[in-house]
Amino acid sequence: MLSVAVMDYVVGFVFTLGSYDRKDGTEKTGDIMQNYEIMQSTGMKDKAGKTIWDGDLVKVFNISDPVVVEWLDCAFGFWNPPNSLEATFEVLMEYTGPDGYEVIGNIYENPELAKGEQ
Repeated sequence: MLSVAVMDYVVGFVFTLGSYDRKDGTEKTGDIMQNYEIMQSTGMKDKAGKTIWDGDLVKVFNISDPVVVEWLDCAFGFWNPPNSLEATFEVLMEYTGPDGYEVIGNIYENPELAKGEQ
C-alpha cells in the first residue's frame, strides 16, 4: 500500500509521496492510475489500533465469518450474513462491543478469506 500525494484524473496518473515530492530536485514521476486500487480509510480502528480501510476483511465480534468492509449510501459497512443472497447491509459503526473489530486481511491480498475459505 502506498500513500497518494496527487491523483490527476484528467491525465490518469497517480503520484505517490515518494515519486511526487522529491527534495533532491529530480523530475516528478507518476504511474498510470489503472495500475492501482484506490482505497479509502473508514476513520475507524480495530481493537489493535490498526486503521480499517475499504476492502479490508474484518472479524466483527458477533458475526461468525469475516466480512468485507464497503462504502454504500454514505456509510462504511458490510453485508450480513456474508456471501448470502438474503444479506442486508449493516453499518460497521453499529457493531461495537468489548472485542470490537479485528482486521484479518484485505480482498487484494487475502481473497480466499472473502469467499469464506478459512
